[in-house]
Amino acid sequence: MPIISFPGASAFTPARLAKRLDRIQAANPQVTALAAEFVHFVELTSPLPEADQLVLARMLRYGPRTQRSDLAGRRLLVVPRIGTISPWSSKATDVAHNCGLERVRRIERGIWYTVAGPVRDEAALRAALHDRMTEAVLASEAEAERLFAHSQPKPLETIDLLGKGRAAIETANATLAWRWLPTRSTTWRKVSGPWAATRRMSS
Repeated sequence: MPIISFPGASAFTPARLAKRLDRIQAANPQVTALAAEFVHFVELTSPLPEADQLVLARMLRYGPRTQRSDLAGRRLLVVPRIGTISPWSSKATDVAHNCGLERVRRIERGIWYTVAGPVRDEAALRAALHDRMTEAVLASEAEAERLFAHSQPKPLETIDLLGKGRAAIETANATLAWRWLPTRSTTWRKVSGPWAATRRMSS
């Protein structure tokens, strides 16, 4: 389905942007400046008429009316983690539908960062720009199409805890890639038939 993008305003106030720059410079002291601007990606069910595009553009024009940055440097795009739908996306999509934009399937938002100056620690740079638990770093807008990838849900699988107890959990851990590793603080106990794993909390 068609995906279009709309630029947005500055993503941070000057004070918050300065704090983020300080975090970057802690590991990359040669970085001299940073810019951050929102960008919006819109998935459509069919091409949007010009009148609807104007409505959508006005809807996505929020925040401070600052001049777009002309900072030169390396650009990195931070978006919600691939395969997830952010709370912002759900609200923005609802607003679009309330505005009569029924051809809008989903709206998602990212941040374009421009980093001026040499980077010697790439991992530290990315860590300063995003939360790897909830966000991803991309190199181009073309990669943002992955935000809207559609896949068929996998069939539901059940685990026979009543019949097989601990062995069922250990088998599921190995075959379903749970990556759960019992530790010394993990104990097993039998409660009215089924086995349950409990983990003692350290004080």
